[in-house]
Amino acid sequence: MKATFVRDHLVIDKDRRLFKPAEIPVGRIRYMTMLYSTNRSILMWSNLIMVLFVLPLVAAMIFLVPYFRNTILTGQNFLSTFGIGYPGVGADIVAVKTAICAKYYLVALIATPCVYLLILMSGGLFYICRNVDWRVPIEKPFKSFFKGFAKIAKQFSIVAAILSLIVLGVACAVIWNYSLIISGSANFGSWLVMILSLVIGYFVYLVSILWLPMIAAYRFSLFVSFKNAVLLTLYYPVLSIIISLPLLAVVALLAFGSTFIAALVYMVILMFGFGYLGLMWTVYAHYVFDNTINAMYTAQGKAATQAKPDAAKQKSGKKQKNKPANNYSAQYKKKHREQASNASKPATDSDDDGVVHTDSADISVVSSKKK
Repeated sequence: MKATFVRDHLVIDKDRRLFKPAEIPVGRIRYMTMLYSTNRSILMWSNLIMVLFVLPLVAAMIFLVPYFRNTILTGQNFLSTFGIGYPGVGADIVAVKTAICAKYYLVALIATPCVYLLILMSGGLFYICRNVDWRVPIEKPFKSFFKGFAKIAKQFSIVAAILSLIVLGVACAVIWNYSLIISGSANFGSWLVMILSLVIGYFVYLVSILWLPMIAAYRFSLFVSFKNAVLLTLYYPVLSIIISLPLLAVVALLAFGSTFIAALVYMVILMFGFGYLGLMWTVYAHYVFDNTINAMYTAQGKAATQAKPDAAKQKSGKKQKNKPANNYSAQYKKKHREQASNASKPATDSDDDGVVHTDSADISVVSSKKK
């Protein structure tokens, strides 16, 4: 029933490839490992570019939070109730914690444009990862990154605005309920708002795992790509949750880990975090697309091809009117020679989405076993 619902409501179309897709020689997990090992320098360049755009967000979280906390705590007296310290009335701990939470709203508001910039520039990363997965040679990673970003910047700018506002809403809901917990006034309604916001935010995150690579791979409108991503996320819920865990682990370690753990996480991100995560999302998304959108599009094309002979038989019994002579045959032969000449050239990243593909993959065929 679920498969029928997805098949009936999924919008299908050809992806951006202008060449015949090459067969994947091994399972997708092993395939992703092989792709990363053979394209490590390209992905590390892309990772370095993404690190430049994540620095504003890291700076906001590392410097603003301690700054506002120290600003509030400066000059407060927390020892008067113990009979020691400077004379005077001691500070109200609950009031101080509530004031710190109020500053967290400001931090979340300042961090929102940083989140927007990071998601926006991830368009170039997913373009690179798309070409790596399609095995289109990338000669200049830096140039290719911004070239791919320019192609899909319009849709990614809207997506980045939507996702960054959702992140802001979830952060505000969590801060609000936490402040109520501190003051002792948290109730069922505040907990419900926070839980619902977390659930909605997590579901949007799951949808984004397929949504962002889909924008890079297809020419769908923004609404159609979002609709397809929602349907496919509901169709592959377990796999989507598994793919979402690495990024959640990174966020959890940065939020609740020690300073040493946070330093290790930042080091991993600096070395290969974004490149590896982008490739993992892309390979998974293309696996989903190959088993749904691309498979349905291929089946639809085969059905249309099989229907042509029947239509030709019906027309063969009818008398054809005399037509003026033309040179269609010569034109066809000329066009065929041009296509054959182009097919002898390997696809490069300078082509628009890879004009031709010689099926000369840059990875070795280790096994013919498919997932």
